[in-house]
Amino acid sequence: DTAEKKLTELIASGKQELVYIDSVFDAVSRTDSESDLAEIRRELREQGYLKGGVRADEKVKKTSEPLHFRSTEGFEILVGRNNRQNDKLTLHTARGKDLWFHVQKAPGSHVVVMSRGEDIPDTTRQEAAELAVIYSSAYKAGTGAKVAVDTTEVKNIWKANGAKPGMVLYEVYTTVYITPRDGLEEQLKQKK
Repeated sequence: DTAEKKLTELIASGKQELVYIDSVFDAVSRTDSESDLAEIRRELREQGYLKGGVRADEKVKKTSEPLHFRSTEGFEILVGRNNRQNDKLTLHTARGKDLWFHVQKAPGSHVVVMSRGEDIPDTTRQEAAELAVIYSSAYKAGTGAKVAVDTTEVKNIWKANGAKPGMVLYEVYTTVYITPRDGLEEQLKQKK
């Protein structure tokens, strides 16, 4: 009985580790700069996956900024580029009624629509859900099929004690099924 309980706990822990490693791999596969890679290396060192001290190029204390988009209706949409950014975006930058999007049961970016206290229109919700698919492992898989995307208000999201970076929990949500349009990412990209 005790051995079975311990084995069940180990299996659950192993599954959590696999989900986390998949999320890191997904972030690395979408990285386009050395500073983004340095940030991911720093996260892996902090989590005990890489040995040695923090390298000089990883010493940047500040988490880099998420990607910025503007919806057709003028709402700011932020997309995390790695687990540390996802945590900061979802748990610190976003507020109560801001909407959060994430592909269901697959690694990917946290996507947040900044509501400005307003109701978020359907077109903006659709665009944010499409970005959640584009910035996920589901998009790279190229299934062509509709991808399940969960969405909820940020106030419904929390982090379990001891959870790995980027890993959050939520209960109250809706699921939409999305096939992103070609060129949407460039169309909504916010110019600096």
